[in-house]
Amino acid sequence: MADTQAVLFDIDGTLISTGGASDRAWKRAFKELHDVDVDVPAVTGKGVPDPEVGRVVFERALGREPREEEAEALMRRRLDHLTEEVASSPGYEVKECVVETLEKLTADGILLGLATGNVEEAAHIKLARADLDRFFSFGGYGSDSPDRTELTRKALERAGQVLDGELDLARCSSCVWRQNSASSPEDRLGRARNLGCA
Repeated sequence: MADTQAVLFDIDGTLISTGGASDRAWKRAFKELHDVDVDVPAVTGKGVPDPEVGRVVFERALGREPREEEAEALMRRRLDHLTEEVASSPGYEVKECVVETLEKLTADGILLGLATGNVEEAAHIKLARADLDRFFSFGGYGSDSPDRTELTRKALERAGQVLDGELDLARCSSCVWRQNSASSPEDRLGRARNLGCA
């Protein structure tokens, strides 16, 4: 990692697990605004950007595309509930070696950012419970684009702004956590993938 300039992290399943807090927040929002019961994981699976989750679940539950104002109201209500759900979630956990790794990268002068399908507000709600948002100075979010390639481009654009235009894409990596309890932070980081932006 000696030549690495910046590292992008996903949130859910990489840095933390919220123990289903996001799904519960969506469920409450749909029930309150549209009086329907929804099962978000059954409809969308994992890794779908937030705006797309709302759209797909709305279409499945109500049989039509949401109007813009309906999508905005649903997201707002979901975010209002997300704060409470994350704070009270018994299944919330920080993944193994995350804090040690973030501290080591920060100490080494490496810029840390986010590339996540969460809208920006949701990302910081999820990280704040464990005080992890303090490590990240930029990001690309589901609120930038429902497309992960595009939101990653946005993250890199913002990284360049933080670095006054001195970002070298060849020195950027994204970290993907592996479920291997025997591995050290260095082992995990050694498996980081070079970011492909095409």
